[in-house]
Amino acid sequence: MQKKVKKIFKSSETYIALTVVALFALIQIQSGIFFTDVNLVDMLRAYIVPIMFACGTLVVIVSGGIDVSFPAVASLSIFLTTKILDDAGYTGTVLLPIVMTMVFGMLLEAVNGLIIAKTRLPGLIVTLGTQSVYWGILHGVFKASEIAMLPQSMADLSKANLFTVFNEEMNMGS
Repeated sequence: MQKKVKKIFKSSETYIALTVVALFALIQIQSGIFFTDVNLVDMLRAYIVPIMFACGTLVVIVSGGIDVSFPAVASLSIFLTTKILDDAGYTGTVLLPIVMTMVFGMLLEAVNGLIIAKTRLPGLIVTLGTQSVYWGILHGVFKASEIAMLPQSMADLSKANLFTVFNEEMNMGS
C-alpha cells in the first residue's frame, strides 16, 4: 500500500490534479458560487466543444498515435457542409448535415492515414503538415468567413437544450 502511495506522489499528474482542486477550492471560497448548479452548467456549455475534441484525441493517443490536425479537419468539414447546404437552400432535418460533416472528416483523416501508411513518417509530422494544408484550403481557397444564415435545422440544433437547470433560490426572490 505504501509503495502505491509513493508511486502516486511521484507522478506529475498527481500534482496537476491537486493544483486544479486547490484552484477550484480557492475560487469557491472567494466567490461562493463556483460549485453552484448554474455555474457548473455554464462551464459545461462553454467547454463542450473542447471536451469533444479531448475525447477524440484521447482515442487517438490511446491507440498509439497523435493527431494535431483535428481542429482544422473539424473546421473545414463543418464549413464545407454548411456552405454546400446553405448554397443549396437545404431545409431538411439535421441528419444530413451531421452525416455530411462526418464523411468530410473521415475523408480528410483518411488522407492523414494514407500519407502516414505510405511514407512511414511520424503521425505528428504528417498531421502538422495536413493541418496547415487544411487551414490553407479553408481560408485560402474557400475564403472562410462567418456564415450569416445557417440551414434552419442546424440553427435549431445550435439553440436546443440538452437539459434545463432551475435555480430555486433565484425564483424565490421574484
